[in-house]
Amino acid sequence: MILTSIQAPPAPTPAAPPPLTINQVRISGLIQTRIETVFGQNVPFHDTAISGIGLRPGWGGANVGGAQSGFMVRNGNVRFDVPAAVNQTVTFQLDFPSYGPATIRDAFVALRLPGGRSTVTAGQFIPQFGYELRSSGRVRETDERAMAFSDSAMSSITFRSNTTGVGGLVNPGSVLPFFSGQDRDQGIQLQHLVRPQANDQALATVSVINGEGRDVAGMQNQNGLFDMVGRFERSHVFGKRTDTIGMSGYYGHLAARTAAPTDGIPMPFANAARRVAGIDVRRSWTSGREVRFEYMMGEFEISPDRALYIPRNRVSGYYGVYRYPLDHRSSVFCKYDVYNPGNPPGTTFDDSRKLLTAGFLQRLQPNTLLRVIWLQGLTPFDPSARNGYRARVGSLNVELQVEF
Repeated sequence: MILTSIQAPPAPTPAAPPPLTINQVRISGLIQTRIETVFGQNVPFHDTAISGIGLRPGWGGANVGGAQSGFMVRNGNVRFDVPAAVNQTVTFQLDFPSYGPATIRDAFVALRLPGGRSTVTAGQFIPQFGYELRSSGRVRETDERAMAFSDSAMSSITFRSNTTGVGGLVNPGSVLPFFSGQDRDQGIQLQHLVRPQANDQALATVSVINGEGRDVAGMQNQNGLFDMVGRFERSHVFGKRTDTIGMSGYYGHLAARTAAPTDGIPMPFANAARRVAGIDVRRSWTSGREVRFEYMMGEFEISPDRALYIPRNRVSGYYGVYRYPLDHRSSVFCKYDVYNPGNPPGTTFDDSRKLLTAGFLQRLQPNTLLRVIWLQGLTPFDPSARNGYRARVGSLNVELQVEF
């Protein structure tokens, strides 16, 4: 008699998850259509800040049309939130502005850890620094962020921001924001809800990112170093009022040329330090009234136009905003905004930017918002110029935002 070992029956193959239906996918988005009018001495800027050598008069000028007025689609986006599993969500957002090609804005997966108080996010997402950078145009007074916390020069069209495109060669009078192109970045992030009470919450966030921001074609790590972003936020509800305070930190580097080309030969790169800290405080009421202040300062070892490595260069910036409701559908606001990017050695002018913004907001329908916004530069369009480009330029924007 031949005995054979008893074999356990094979484990059943796990059933494949049922396919998702369109009803399970959350689709949202918005479109922002606008007309801009730039006013001030020597507007329109036909003889642009780059001596009019471009093919179109708007290149290097102050606004999208290159002339005094122009229509544009400031932003249009569609976002898909897909529940891939019980504790997992995959998110994609596509942007369709009229001033550039379509681009991927969000592309990440969020995994909720056991206990429900911690979430790990991986992919391309919003760096959690401050308030303005991480907040959507749906909730801010204007679609444009304050200059020190903005991701593009669109936030300060009343100032010169064009660059030469030659590494190491500074374009005097041009300033780019600290977070230029960095309203999204690639990496991994951990968020933990420290205090889960409904009227007293605290949230801690830490992330490791490339630090290069986003690009239409996708941006890889350019200097072999990772950047770190951390934030702690505490929010407390007092009846009809909510007080929030947040503290943020950014530690990283950005590659920059060490000098202008010599005999046509580019100079080597150096890793310019990016080490800043920020604080933001916000008080809001259920009536819609709000007061907010945000400040950042630290070290950014690069010229204001990002062309040249400058050791120990210091940056700082802040803004204050007050919003007052006229009724449950309309409100007015005023905002004062300052950004100091530092000055290259030997500079004889001040590269600081100061901007005053005021506006009227009207909710025409639950998903439709009308914005009428006036911006006035309080410092010259080009502080390095000795002619009309030293003028203080203003802008009037009328924008319709439709959400879905």
